[in-house]
Amino acid sequence: MSLNQKAKLDIIHDIPSEDILRDDLLVPIFYEMEEFVDIRVTHGNTELGKDVVLVSKDSFGDYVYTAIIIKNKKITNAVKPDKNREATSEIINQIVLTNNSGYDCKIQQKHVDFNKIIVITSQDVSHTAIAQINDCAKKHGNINIITKEDKDIVELVDKYLPYYFETTNGRLSHYLYALKKKCEKLNELVNISIYKGDVKDLLDVFVAPKLYRVEETNTPKGVQPKPIFGVLDRIIFEKRNILLVAGPGAGKSTTIRAQVQKLISTNSRGKVINVPIIVKAKNFLNYLRENMTGSINRFINDEYGISDFNFESYLKNTNYRVFFFIDGLDEIRLIEDRELIRNKIGNFAKENSEVKIVLASREIDDLEMFDTKTFNRWELLPFEYKQVERFISRWFYNRSEEILAVLKDHELLEKLPKTPLVLTLLAILYDDDRTVEVPANLSELYQMFIDLLVGRWSLDRRDNFEKPNIVEDVLMEIAKVLHESDRTSLSQDELENLIVTYSENLDFKLNYTEFFRNLVEQTSLLIINDKKEVEFRHLSFQEYLVAKRYSDEVDPIILDQLKIKFLDDWWSQIVYFYCGIKHRNDKLLIDLIEITKHTPLIPSIKSIWNYGYLVQASYLTPIKIRENCIAQELEIYSNKSIDYIDGVVENVEVPPAFAVLSLVHFFKLHYSTKFMIDCYKRIFEEAEKNVDDNFKDSLKILLIASILAHLGYHDYLLKIYDLIKKFPLLLIALDFEISLYTSSHAEKGKSISELKRVSKKIKNHIMVNSGLYRSYFELKKKAIEETAITTENNEN
Repeated sequence: MSLNQKAKLDIIHDIPSEDILRDDLLVPIFYEMEEFVDIRVTHGNTELGKDVVLVSKDSFGDYVYTAIIIKNKKITNAVKPDKNREATSEIINQIVLTNNSGYDCKIQQKHVDFNKIIVITSQDVSHTAIAQINDCAKKHGNINIITKEDKDIVELVDKYLPYYFETTNGRLSHYLYALKKKCEKLNELVNISIYKGDVKDLLDVFVAPKLYRVEETNTPKGVQPKPIFGVLDRIIFEKRNILLVAGPGAGKSTTIRAQVQKLISTNSRGKVINVPIIVKAKNFLNYLRENMTGSINRFINDEYGISDFNFESYLKNTNYRVFFFIDGLDEIRLIEDRELIRNKIGNFAKENSEVKIVLASREIDDLEMFDTKTFNRWELLPFEYKQVERFISRWFYNRSEEILAVLKDHELLEKLPKTPLVLTLLAILYDDDRTVEVPANLSELYQMFIDLLVGRWSLDRRDNFEKPNIVEDVLMEIAKVLHESDRTSLSQDELENLIVTYSENLDFKLNYTEFFRNLVEQTSLLIINDKKEVEFRHLSFQEYLVAKRYSDEVDPIILDQLKIKFLDDWWSQIVYFYCGIKHRNDKLLIDLIEITKHTPLIPSIKSIWNYGYLVQASYLTPIKIRENCIAQELEIYSNKSIDYIDGVVENVEVPPAFAVLSLVHFFKLHYSTKFMIDCYKRIFEEAEKNVDDNFKDSLKILLIASILAHLGYHDYLLKIYDLIKKFPLLLIALDFEISLYTSSHAEKGKSISELKRVSKKIKNHIMVNSGLYRSYFELKKKAIEETAITTENNEN
């Protein structure tokens, strides 16, 4: 609830000392005003009357010097000062001393006079005192003197430090205000010069993605897995820390930024104050050589210009609730750097259990290194259609129905990932040109967006810019250099050397300064980050441009290198974009099957997941080849899954039930596409005809049925019960898939009733054999080899 003027004045009046007024409130305000090139606190034995000196520049570039005299008492014409009043005579003496002493300017390296003197107090100034101060100014050569009192401070706080009235902590308010400003604009739109619509605040268009995890639950019928859904706004107040995992452009960073804004905006006076800290892992890494609190203090000082920020004062303090967000773990390439982050975060979490830690990352090999006892792993799910509708309606207002009709007519939501970044790109494209061509896959969408940014569509705004082909080629070269050196940013000197060398190799003249300015301002694909280095606006643009560069190569060695790099998390998205650019990838898809077959367990499983996206992107590859490739990968995956479930490989410590649930979930997620439904039906029919009474064949049947159910053909879940009922682990997974489907479909009918009947059979079997099923939720080896009690007598 907002405070009235009297309540705000009371807060200002209650400031206990002049030092706190100066250091904790006024100096942060001066910094937030962004008008001064230098701010110096001069209070002390050698202050010579002034407490703070502000240096600014006028419109002609000349320096302007302002002296600040700060008081925490009423200023009156009293003869003698007391604990509540400051005598005007004392103020006048201080003004005269300030005016006569001047200032030794560090910038100009000379002694200067003050252009004006401001007397500011947290109380009020009597009319008589003001008159006496003005008389003093006239007697001493018309000194430019300004008096500010309590109501003026309230006005300054409202404008520059609005969170002070909630926190009564100037440095914290300064930080929260700076953080909110940094988070509130959509990164995808800020400074994109071709964007013609209104720049939206993040919360104007933000739609919270659903989060998902699996939880072991005890029921009267035994231990069962339960799908848990949530949104970050709620789960962030649960006990455990959060590991947020999703693919490129799924909205990890946007979700975090939106959550930070919500935490700040819900702060209110008299309640526990939320203190969110947000860092990019790659930027924060350089600060981690000292203890965590020191690292955060130094980071905030460098990032927001807030000196003496005392992070430790908010820890274990019941007046504050600290949230620590660390984004982009996947951008840390070196194993030893990831290990450093893991150790630092792990130790910090143990020592400060009251702090909620949120880690965000793409899927990488060593995410399991974070302790599952203190971190819950949550997956960001793609948008459902209703969420897409909300996003479009918030973006386009009156045009939302028109845009949704286009998306439906061209089946764009079936062809492209339903992620915030993809929807944002589509929104910008359609805001710029309502007749935009419809992309067939994600690579085509990125190419259309880059075409727009480099000027292929909007030549009217590029009279002085280079040809689009040259601009795109330079961007591809920058992306290639960065990615091949395992980096996401480079210094401006490095960029200059790269571009100059590029132009010399092509033998054309180029004004680097002008080219660089246009490259950043016109294309908006490159940004200057907080370290003053150059990076791509989003890592996926870097990945796409590397793929584009590789797709232009004719050397077969390049393709062979890509095949091997597909197993590397840093390169897998590039191979995906490459397939989307080439459209037809017969040889690549076939060759990758052999690679995944002979790869160690964990990398192989992950590469098979990503392979599903490659097949979808390669839409001009003959369907028979794609179908055969999926069938072969399904066979390999089923074999590999047995080792994973049984835990026979070192460092794999996952209870069998959770192992099989994860294996089914991620395979389904990566292979589901409406455009291959007939293909999956044929694969199912073939598998059904050739199924043997073994775990591997039964798992294959379950995997394909789960994909078809996810695509709307839930009757396939009914078909497989009799084929897999011998294997309790697969029954757990089948029941889970049925629960997922029935919980998200409210309609009633014969098929839903049949699904519930099958689920009841499985639950009865679990209840009768609760000890066996409970054991599947514990770490154990060779779980598949156990013989389950037959279900025949437990189905009713």
